[in-house]
Amino acid sequence: MQMINNDFLLKLDFLLQKRDMFPWLMSLGFTQGMVNRLKKGQPPSGELLRALQRTERVSLRWLIDDLGPPYSITRAVSDADATEQLAALLDANDWDITLATADSVGFAVVVHRDTQYKYRGKVIAYRQVEVIAGRVTVATASWLAEQARGTGLLRLEPEDMTRLESGHLGNMELFGWQDARKQSPGLWLNRRSAPGQLPQINPTHNNGPYPMPQERSEALIVNEDQGRHNCTQSTEETELLHEYRQLTPGQRSAIRAVLRSMI
Repeated sequence: MQMINNDFLLKLDFLLQKRDMFPWLMSLGFTQGMVNRLKKGQPPSGELLRALQRTERVSLRWLIDDLGPPYSITRAVSDADATEQLAALLDANDWDITLATADSVGFAVVVHRDTQYKYRGKVIAYRQVEVIAGRVTVATASWLAEQARGTGLLRLEPEDMTRLESGHLGNMELFGWQDARKQSPGLWLNRRSAPGQLPQINPTHNNGPYPMPQERSEALIVNEDQGRHNCTQSTEETELLHEYRQLTPGQRSAIRAVLRSMI
């Protein structure tokens, strides 16, 4: 049990991104005594795991089982898949939408909103973030424009784009953070364009998967393989995904609300 906790503390240190542990975890509703017990070897509670999943977009498969990349992303296999996923998300109107790109050919979509949850009588405010990446091209950008939704642009260096797409770039590095003693502006403040401004793109890539530059494609595959181990999608997971995609946007929103209440 002590070994498991030591591994968890190493991962917690990775998630900190130079933040101080005490104020960070106390901002999530955990007392100093609970933090001290954690540092002395007490296993993490389910409440702590759920808080990290919500606020940091951390993958519990990575955090608990050491499988996959550190941060959760939604993998789109095509523009149709990406727009389908976005339609379910954007059924609510309070999401801020941003296209992330390194080359104006391939994109990832970052959507976020300010929300909250209750923990032991306290209201914990946080930024909910979803990242859709994979085969996302100008067709998805055009679809977003047709929805009359303000869309920002985040230009990234190729290595940062690869990390975002592969689940190795987290919320704090993306949006930045600030506590009583330190702060980090993050890529968001440095890179984001004015809302509603779509990128200059090559329209020849409208009708199919974008030709991801070879160097970034290889790096993405390597990063995914390093975190994947022997993780494969089960038959049950495949069936659930198929059934989910048959639902209407309203039904999907209802399912997501139920799932969030359970985790």
